[in-house]
Amino acid sequence: MSLLPGWKDRIDQAPPPPKMDAPPRTLPLALRHFVDKVIYVCTIAAAQKMLEFALQRPLSYIGWDTEFKFDRPGVEIKKNVTVFDPHSIHPLLLSLALVEPGLDGGQISCFVVDLRKPELLPYLTDLFRLPVRFVGHFVKVEHFCLWKLGLPEPGMLWDTWVAEKARYLGKAHFRYKLPRNPDEDDEARAKDDAEDDDQFFNSLVPTCHRHGVAYKMAADKKRLQQSFLSHPDGASFTEEQIAYAGEDAIAAALLFPKQVSAAIHDGTLHHLETVEMTWVRTNARVEWNGIKINDDRAKSVASACSAHLASLEEQLAIHGISNFRSHKMLCEFFAAVGLLPLFKKDGKYTFERKQLELHLDCHPALSILYLAPLLSQRYILKFLFPYVLN
Repeated sequence: MSLLPGWKDRIDQAPPPPKMDAPPRTLPLALRHFVDKVIYVCTIAAAQKMLEFALQRPLSYIGWDTEFKFDRPGVEIKKNVTVFDPHSIHPLLLSLALVEPGLDGGQISCFVVDLRKPELLPYLTDLFRLPVRFVGHFVKVEHFCLWKLGLPEPGMLWDTWVAEKARYLGKAHFRYKLPRNPDEDDEARAKDDAEDDDQFFNSLVPTCHRHGVAYKMAADKKRLQQSFLSHPDGASFTEEQIAYAGEDAIAAALLFPKQVSAAIHDGTLHHLETVEMTWVRTNARVEWNGIKINDDRAKSVASACSAHLASLEEQLAIHGISNFRSHKMLCEFFAAVGLLPLFKKDGKYTFERKQLELHLDCHPALSILYLAPLLSQRYILKFLFPYVLN
C-alpha cells in the first residue's frame, strides 16, 4: 500500500514511543497456606496479605464475630442480667471466616485481627466494603465494635441468632409455664423462666447442636468468654483465646447454609431477608443512639401515676378488693357478685385487661381494675419512661 506524498518522511522522523515499565504481576496466594486454620493478624504485613487473599478468592460469604470488654461497669437490672453502656465497649479481636463455594460450608479460611492496633483498621475498611454477605450470631455487639472504631458496617447481613429466634418465635411463651389460676407473682416467675430458657435456647452452642454443626470449644466457652471481659489492657492473647475467637466466626459460617435451607423449608426465607435481617442494623443503631429522657418529667409522671393509683386502690377497697393483684381475691369478689363465669377462658379464670374490657359495663369495679395495672411501677418503667423525652 503506497503512502501519500510526505507521510513517509513524517513517519521516519517521528520520535520513538516512550518505554513503559510493565506493571508488577500479582501472583495468586496459595490456598493451602490459609485454609482450615486460624491466622492471627497483628501486623500491617499480615493485614495486607489477608486483604489481598480476600480480594483474590471467589468468596460466598464471610462469618464474623468480635471479642470485647467494657470500660465501665454494667448495671444489674435483675438477677443474672447486667446491662452495659454500648459506648463503653472496648473492641479486642475481630474474627473473619472467609467461605468459598463448596458442599457443607465450602472451604473456610479464618483470620483473627487484633483490633487494638489502629494501623490495621484501613485494611478492615476495604474488607467490609466487599460485596459479600457477612454472617454472625447476635451481631448487634459487632456493630457496636465497628462504630466504636469508625469502621463501616457490611452491606449484606445474616444474623443466625435472629434467624433462630424467628423460627421458634412464640413456641416458648411464658403462658405455657403458668399454673392453673395464676396470680401476678406466678406470671412474673414464668416470664423470668421463659426469658432464661429463650436466652439459652437461642445462644450459639445450642443452635449449633440443633443444626448438626460441631462447636469444638463448647465446654470452655463460658470461661473463655469471661477471659476477654477481664483481659488486661495491652496483654497478649493466648493461642486458646485466638482459637476460640475464630471458632465463633466459623460456627456462624457453618450455620448459615443450614439455616437458609430450613427457612426455605419453612417458607420464611423472603421474610428473613427483607424484614428481619434489614432490621438488625436499625435495632443496633437505636440502642447505640439511645433515647433522651427528661429525668424531672419522668419523676413527675411516676409521682402522678403513684398518686392516682393510690386513689384507685381506695375505691377498690370500698368494693371489698384490698389487693387488685391477687388472683384469688378477684375470684372471690366476682363469685360473690355473680360475675365470675364472665372471666372463664380456656378452662380457667383470667383477669387480663383484654378480658376485663369485654365486660366494663357489668360492675363499677371493672373500669378501675382495667386502669389500675397501667399505673403500676412495672408498667411505668417499661412503657411510659421511654416517651418522657426532652
